[in-house]
Amino acid sequence: MNKKTLLLFLINLLLFTNLNIKIAKADTYPISCNYYELSYINDDGSFSKKECYDNFDEANKKMKELGDDYVVRSATSYSPTKIISMNKGYVYSYPGRENEDVSTLNIYEDISIRDIYHKQTYVSSYYQIFYQETSRVLKDGKRGMLKVSLNGFDGYTDLEFTDLVPMKFIEKRIPIYLGGNNLYFNEDPYRVILDEDYYEVKTNGNYKDLIFNYHLAYPSKNSDQALTYSIVAGVAPDFMEENKRYYSSDGINFYFDSELKDKAGEYLNYYQWLPLRSKTNIYAAQLETFLKQSGRYDKSIMKEQAQTFIDAQNKYGINALLVYAMALHESAYGTSNLAIKKNNLFGWRAFDSSPNSATSFQSVSHCINEQMGINLRGFIDITDGRFFGSSIGNKGAGLNVKYASDPYWGMKIASYAYKIDKTANNYNGKLSDYDKYEFKLIKTFDTNIYLEPNNSKVLYTTGYGGNYQKGFYVIVLDEVGEYTKIQSTNAIKDGKILTHKTPITNGKTNPLFDYDFNESVAYIKTSDLLIEDLPDEKDYQVMRAIDVISLNKNKIDINGIALFKELNLSNEKDIKYSLILKDYLDEDNYLETEIATVKNEGFNLNDGYDYSYSGFKGSIDFSSLKEGRYGLYLRMKTNKLDKIVELRSSNQDYAYAHYIENDNYILKSEYSYNYRFTLEILSSPLDYSLLNKPSNRDSFATFDKFELNDKGELRIDGIGIIYYVDFDKDADIEYKLYLINSDTNYLAFNDISNSCKYNFNEIYKSKYDFSRICFDATASLSTLKPGNYDLMMTIKNGEYYDIVPVTNRSFLDLEHKIIDKKEYCFYTNDALGSIHLEIKEVSE
Repeated sequence: MNKKTLLLFLINLLLFTNLNIKIAKADTYPISCNYYELSYINDDGSFSKKECYDNFDEANKKMKELGDDYVVRSATSYSPTKIISMNKGYVYSYPGRENEDVSTLNIYEDISIRDIYHKQTYVSSYYQIFYQETSRVLKDGKRGMLKVSLNGFDGYTDLEFTDLVPMKFIEKRIPIYLGGNNLYFNEDPYRVILDEDYYEVKTNGNYKDLIFNYHLAYPSKNSDQALTYSIVAGVAPDFMEENKRYYSSDGINFYFDSELKDKAGEYLNYYQWLPLRSKTNIYAAQLETFLKQSGRYDKSIMKEQAQTFIDAQNKYGINALLVYAMALHESAYGTSNLAIKKNNLFGWRAFDSSPNSATSFQSVSHCINEQMGINLRGFIDITDGRFFGSSIGNKGAGLNVKYASDPYWGMKIASYAYKIDKTANNYNGKLSDYDKYEFKLIKTFDTNIYLEPNNSKVLYTTGYGGNYQKGFYVIVLDEVGEYTKIQSTNAIKDGKILTHKTPITNGKTNPLFDYDFNESVAYIKTSDLLIEDLPDEKDYQVMRAIDVISLNKNKIDINGIALFKELNLSNEKDIKYSLILKDYLDEDNYLETEIATVKNEGFNLNDGYDYSYSGFKGSIDFSSLKEGRYGLYLRMKTNKLDKIVELRSSNQDYAYAHYIENDNYILKSEYSYNYRFTLEILSSPLDYSLLNKPSNRDSFATFDKFELNDKGELRIDGIGIIYYVDFDKDADIEYKLYLINSDTNYLAFNDISNSCKYNFNEIYKSKYDFSRICFDATASLSTLKPGNYDLMMTIKNGEYYDIVPVTNRSFLDLEHKIIDKKEYCFYTNDALGSIHLEIKEVSE
């Protein structure tokens, strides 16, 4: 992943500050408890002991009862204040403790999953982050996990690499000591006065600008006041007024208060969220004019290069204005050391921990073309692990998730684009690019994108890259019946998508190829797009969590909570719940059972709404259902809302768990699909009681070659992996491939070899050996009877064993042939990504 560097900026920042920074003494915030201290925050910023605890949970519970001026502190904490939990305040990023090579703080979508294939982002030191709670503290008292929000990313981060600052210090402007114990910066604790980050509106000539004011938790020159910066984010929304502060944790939803309870409105910064698969109205000469007005034109290597950006846009299909703005930001208008010495305008491969590793380019033109034709193509390719939407975005979606450690990188690039647009219109109050395109949000996870305005061929699905979909906007071109014509994020040629790597599984990057705006169009069901500005309709956020789930013979027993945020549920008649099982392959195979609404004693979100009756409890008897694979859903129905939501694992005790009943039924939580619960009703020759893996992560099997010849012989080449196991030359590895209709009607592939053409250790760069993860299998289908078959694989590696469906991760076209009066039709199931075969008898 390409982490952009803020290292040089931070070093310059520290050099810029004076040498009179006040350093904390060892006893600045003394603590007398051996483990956990419940402390009161005095008005001078000191702490008074209330009580000592041996158990964090007990101390934390008492703190919440006493109110905002109380905190929990740990004697072993790395932070100078020793605060590890609070009721109200902010978190400040401070990586580098414990590890001299760590320069960024990771934030994870899941509290227990840290692998790079799962949704995560990262941020440099000193940034303000919204604090929700301290979710976990380990026995050593200094490590744990915080639940936080950072500019659109909601997740969990490591307690030890942060400083917690209660709101009392900010509201009363009390100096506080932060930092210290840092191996990366070799930095002592320092004193600083903090403020809240906020938005405001200012009139600037003929324009009303939205301004974002933020600070870094480090003292300014000759002052304890934190370093403060401002970004002209874009056009100010109509609902905002001048001389007022607005607060937001994502730059989209704005509130009058920093607790984010009193909502002011929603706003989408056009340049920040415009998909890159678009064209600018700005001419090359107007880009040159903006650079000239910067005063750096003669020293810039971007001089006389604007047309190169426009030409690359028209060839490779990436918006020239946005990439020009990116170059201005990354290269200091083309004058940075990387730009001058390496022709590197974009900080490409300049990592936070290793800025000198940045790529050298033969020329400025070479850099621009490779950035627009290859580098950015990877970030907006639906099959790439870095894909989180095709906009510049924020930390929750778009390029900013993985490209830059600066959480406001996307907003800063949008700011340059906005300023250029003003310049192109001589600051007359008009804009050339603003609102040129209509784009809408895809509202449903893993949505199908079709080649035609029908469901005949799925080009790709929208949740592929990071098993995550948030902030995925598409440009609307036209409406065709129940479908909307859109600009595809992947290039399309001859009815197939072009990917960043081909095949996807071997990791080889494709060379430059053109993006044809006219050919690269696709279709989505209009119902899958969020229709904005509906009169009198509020977008209620759904919350749900499962407390207990179990499989009992032919029933699923379950209880949990589910609610619409900001909708009162004070009576059991306010909401009704139903459990639903729906066949992924046959929508008509559907079962729904109403279950009880129950009271949740003491449940409160502290947002002014009553959620007393937000509990559900009941069972669904599936004995009437036929064999198949079913999704588990919950219907939530009120007098004004009727919504069906997918049920997912919310409790780590149930995450990834497999519940097996008599080898006939399996209830499990699927890692690869946001932990959704599925029920499999089986008739299979495979023995599921043998399942054994070293982790809860889903194994997978996929292919690069899928060929059915005229004799009915099927050949499949691909890879299969059980994660966190070595597949080396000494491993006891066995692959078996099956086409299964039932426990008595199936085909086992007899001819399976195990050799790899590619160096998967180099491709995956994993600490585990992947040198023997390949299979090459053949079988004759002539003995199979008419019916429907699933393509399944068993993977054995020593003591470990798993059964996995074979998936079409390369989006290859599958075979459809008539051989000896039988029609063989292979297809990919859209909901599962798995391969299925339908065999029919045909007449002469």
